[in-house]
Amino acid sequence: MKRVLTAAAAALLSISLLGLAPPQSTWTLPQVLDHLTAAAPKIHSLQAAAAVVDYTALVDEADHSSGKLYFEAHGPRYVLDLIQPRATAKKLLYVDHTAYVYTPSAKQVMKYPLGKNPAGIDQYLLLGMGATGADLTRAFTVTLDGPVQLKGKVTVELTLTPRSDKLKSKITRLDIWYNPRTWIGVQQKIWQPGGDYHLLTLSAIKLNPKLSDPLFSTSFPGATVITPHF
Repeated sequence: MKRVLTAAAAALLSISLLGLAPPQSTWTLPQVLDHLTAAAPKIHSLQAAAAVVDYTALVDEADHSSGKLYFEAHGPRYVLDLIQPRATAKKLLYVDHTAYVYTPSAKQVMKYPLGKNPAGIDQYLLLGMGATGADLTRAFTVTLDGPVQLKGKVTVELTLTPRSDKLKSKITRLDIWYNPRTWIGVQQKIWQPGGDYHLLTLSAIKLNPKLSDPLFSTSFPGATVITPHF
C-alpha cells in the first residue's frame, strides 16, 4: 500500500502554451512556487512512459519495472501500469477515491477505499502534476535545492518534508525535479523510514491527451478482489 499512491508526476508543456519564461540559471523559492501556481490550471491530463525503481535498504536491493502512466486531474484518476518485467507485472489504479493494486500473476486485486480523507489523497496525487505553490507549502516544508542536471537537462529540484507527524512516519521526504520550462515534475523520489525509496521517472510525455474510460476500468476479469479491514 505504501507504494500505491506514489505521487505520480510529469508532462511536457510548450513555453507558448504556458506563457512562462525560459529557464534561468538561478531561482528563488517564491519564484518557483509562483510558477507552479501559474502552470497548475493548464494541466488536465497526461500520459507517459514510466520507469520505477523500488529500493530496499535492509537488503541493499533495487527492483526495476516499467510501463505507462495515465492521469486525469478531474476526479482525479490515476493509473500506473507496470508491465515489465512480465513476471512481476502490477497495475496501480486510483478511481473514485479508491485505490486498487492488481497483480495479474496472482489473479488478485487489493482494494483500498480511501474515502475518509479524499482531499489529502487527491493532493498527494497532484504532486508534480498540477499542485500549486500553496498546496505544497500547506502540507510540506519546502526547500529549494537549485538547478540540477538530470540526464543532461537542467531541472529545478525541490525537497518536501511532511509537516504532519503521521505522514512523516511513513514518508520522511520527497524530492521532485521540475522542468523549468513547464514546471511539471519529471522525476519524483519518495523516501521512507529506514532508507527505502521509490523513484518514478517519466519520459515520452503527452500533455492533455484524451484518455478513454477503459484505461481507468476497475473490472479485473478472473481476479479475486480483496478489501483489507484496517
